[in-house]
Amino acid sequence: MVIILIGVSGSGKTSIGRALSVLTGYSFLDADDYHSPENIAKMSRGEQLTDADRRPWLTALSQVIASQIQQGKQTILACSALKKSY
Repeated sequence: MVIILIGVSGSGKTSIGRALSVLTGYSFLDADDYHSPENIAKMSRGEQLTDADRRPWLTALSQVIASQIQQGKQTILACSALKKSY
């Protein structure tokens, strides 16, 4: 099972996810760790990511989620993918 915590930047996803991880024994993953170096550089400059920027990131997250489920791992994922289409 993968529990996905979704919210805007700075809303406490990581803090809550880590606390839940400790309480439940589930693994904790932060979706930000799966951004490309280009996306990280862009965000560091204060530039918003486009849907095209996010596409490879979302693909990577989909693969991570599928892998966690296939391996039977209990996981909490903090993620700021806010659009319904994501």
